[in-house]
Order: sequence, then C-alpha cells, then structure tokens
Amino acid sequence: MTYNKNKNVNSLFNQKTTIKTESFRLINHQLVTYIDGARGEFHFDNSNPIHSDEFIILISNSEKCITFEDGAKKTLSNDKQLILIKDSFTAEINENTQFIFIEKSFYVNIGMPKFHDLLETHIHERLVRILLEALSTSPSPFYELMAIANIIGVDNYKNNLNCTFSKLIGIIESNASNEDFNLNTLCEKAYMSRRKVQYILYNNNTSFVELVNNYRVEVLKSLLLSYPKTPVNNLIYKAGFKNYNTAVRAFKTKFSIGIREFKSKQLSVHRHPRLNIHTIRLSLGKKKSVFLTYI
Repeated sequence: MTYNKNKNVNSLFNQKTTIKTESFRLINHQLVTYIDGARGEFHFDNSNPIHSDEFIILISNSEKCITFEDGAKKTLSNDKQLILIKDSFTAEINENTQFIFIEKSFYVNIGMPKFHDLLETHIHERLVRILLEALSTSPSPFYELMAIANIIGVDNYKNNLNCTFSKLIGIIESNASNEDFNLNTLCEKAYMSRRKVQYILYNNNTSFVELVNNYRVEVLKSLLLSYPKTPVNNLIYKAGFKNYNTAVRAFKTKFSIGIREFKSKQLSVHRHPRLNIHTIRLSLGKKKSVFLTYI
C-alpha cells in the first residue's frame, strides 16, 4: 500500500538483503515518509549522493543490534526502543519495524533542530509511541505522520537553546550601541525567524528589549565613570539609546539610582578626592620613638 509514493525512500528498500512482505506500506506526505512491513537486513548509506545528509530517520521495533559505518555497534535495551539516526547504519528489521524518514527541509520554516548522529531517548517518547500505534492502523494517517515529525524536533531543539541563546547575546552585544538596532535586525543577523528568536528569549525568561537595555545601561555606566564631565545626553546616545526617557528608566531599574544622581556622586568624588593617609613609626633609640604621618 502506498500514498504519494516517494521514489527515493522506496528505492532504499529494494536491497537484496531486504524483503518487502505482503503487508509492506509506504506513506508519504509533505517531506515525511512512513514505512513498515519489511524484513531482513536494512542498510542506509548516508554518502549516497541521492540522499546524502537528507534524512533524519526514526526507527521503532527494530531488532537488538544496529551497526554504524565505522563498525561500532549499538545494542538496544529492548525491541521497542525508539532511536533517531542521521548517519549511515545497518539494522536487522522485521515486519513490525517502523521507519519514519524526515527530510531536513521539513524543518526549514520552523528552525532546524540540532540532531546528533544517534539519539536514544526522547522527552516525548510516550506520545510518539501512541502516535506510531495509531499510524500503523489508521487508513489515512497523515495527521499522525505530521505530528510525529514535529514532535521529534522538540527534544533536540531544547538541547540546542542554550547555545542559540548565547549566539543571540553575542549579536546583541555587538550591535546594541547602534540606536537603530531592533528585533528585526537581530533576526536577520541570526538567520532566524522572529517567532523563533522570541521563543528562545522567552525560554530564558527575558526579552529583546530587556537584554538590549541592560547592555546599554552597563555601557552608559562605564561611560559616566570614564567621562564624568561629558554632558549626560551625549553619553546616553553614545551608549545606543535613542530616547532619553528610556535610558533614564532603564538605568534606574538596573541600578536603583537616577542617572543625574549617579553622575553627581561621581563629580563629588572628583572634586574631593579621597586622601590616602599613612603612618609609620620611627625609632630614636633608648626606647624613644615618634610617629610620622604622610599622604
């Protein structure tokens, strides 16, 4: 049985060591292909130009052992263990083995997860299993197929958030001094959608405005310390703020003190510098001594 037959994936099961049984099914929908009903030895060659680095492959109900191209073997803890692979491998399969081939271009519009060569556990494995069971019996399993493809990216996507967040921080720090720098510019420089950037920032309990303002007020504080006699307005714009009132609010929120009050304290320090007073004891002999104080 086939739906929207995918020739590239179907050809993978035309190997001499792989037998398509009478129950063989191939279901393809929007860059995602489901297959079951084959048995024997299945080999996937990721170096083949036809499908080089093209697929993320989910396997369920495989036999005990999977061998990778470098000769390493992975023994599964049980026959029903879910595994996610993007590298070349060979596996013993049976009629109950379920394959899902997800073309990487499926994730282009929603953000490409960072898939490892082998993922043995998944945060939503129970949900994926329920969908796989429904998929194996549904006469038109397109919803289940699309749901699995989206869920598969979640665990890896979350694992990669910290790294991506650091990347966003780096871009913000490099561009915050530009008063025209905004969220759209950040998205362009990070090559991410606005929705994805906002999700990553939200996941780290912050926002674009908060990060930019925090960085700018740190710069502003440094400028106030370095140039206490320079007009405040000049330093505010030099720090990247376009609006004076925004700078005042952000500075007060961050340091619990107003900009002008902070500057006044710095000027006071410069007008009345602190004197370092030192005292030493000089011995004059015969148990006599004097104390000498100097600045």
